[in-house]
Amino acid sequence: MGFFHPEHPVSGAGQFFGREQLLRSLSTRLLQGRSFALCGGPRTGRTSMLMQLEALIAERRHREPQAPKLIMVRVDVAKIGAGRAPQLFPAMWEHLTIAVRDPHLGGAPPPLATAKVRFDARERLTETYLEASRSLWQPLVGTPAWCRYVLMLDNIDSLLNYEHAHEVHALDALLRTRESEAPQAIVLTGGRLLREQLLDRRAPLHSARAVPLGILRQSEAVAVLRTGLSELDAEGITMMLGTTGRHPYLLQRIGAELEQQQGGFDVLEATRQASHDAMQLFEGIWAAFDFGRHVSYRGAYAAPEHALMQLLVDAPQGVTIDHAERTLGIRPMREHAEFLELVGVAEHVLHQDVPTWVAPNQLWNSWYQRRISY
Repeated sequence: MGFFHPEHPVSGAGQFFGREQLLRSLSTRLLQGRSFALCGGPRTGRTSMLMQLEALIAERRHREPQAPKLIMVRVDVAKIGAGRAPQLFPAMWEHLTIAVRDPHLGGAPPPLATAKVRFDARERLTETYLEASRSLWQPLVGTPAWCRYVLMLDNIDSLLNYEHAHEVHALDALLRTRESEAPQAIVLTGGRLLREQLLDRRAPLHSARAVPLGILRQSEAVAVLRTGLSELDAEGITMMLGTTGRHPYLLQRIGAELEQQQGGFDVLEATRQASHDAMQLFEGIWAAFDFGRHVSYRGAYAAPEHALMQLLVDAPQGVTIDHAERTLGIRPMREHAEFLELVGVAEHVLHQDVPTWVAPNQLWNSWYQRRISY
């Protein structure tokens, strides 16, 4: 089995690389009972981050067996299923009961209530969930199986629509609950839709702090390449950093092609072999730009995010927010710059202590220029 795994999320020692500083910060937040939302563009590693957090918390249980026990309950919201009937809370309850019965937690749990919980009343979803949780937790008090838990909801964007508004409001109520049978913290992951939700202080879920995921830091990307491709020379590393723009998926996908070459690395050929998958990624990023609005992306009437992207592509040295606002006649522009960071096509850097945005992904920049010329 090779080092690079672009086809699926990864976690654990020897598998997950990068974002170490962010992971340490997020692990600390979870232990403190603080909720947050991981927001990123297509294939920026949101699910891998959840899985790695899960692995780190499990490692802590083994390393510090006397510490308060914390378990992670992960639900992929995108796989719950569509329909008008409430689906989220039954899925959360099912995953929670399975996690609590895990024999690897240490200390066999006493017999737990197995009565089926009905989440029929939309207006009582939160109350029903908490009542059921209370009956689940009471037999655990004073036993080695007692624990707290973190609820992790992956791909929450699929729930952020009018049809599921009642579930989102119920989840918001659960997010703000401090009762012992409620989750110690809730972690959400999503894309632009979740980010837009969190920007609105009047919207549900806004109390979860947004944590953006974009491209990897240069040191992280170099560490990935040197670990997986130890014989890749400095020129090859520089080409990979520029070609991929340090986007997590592109780094993995093109790295997997280089791995197949087994020496004599040809980054251009590896990029050509990975081009189909790269194009699919870029179409997903383009869809995040469009956001279902069918906006204009050319000329004086371009949507702000497109106007800024075109300015960054034309200015390899980068631009400041002030310069972008003066050049494009659009303000405020910072929110749109942060969106470009979110989807992994721009980066916020300091040039002589001046905040500047650059577009480092050469492969995306070339594709984008061709796309807007259609």
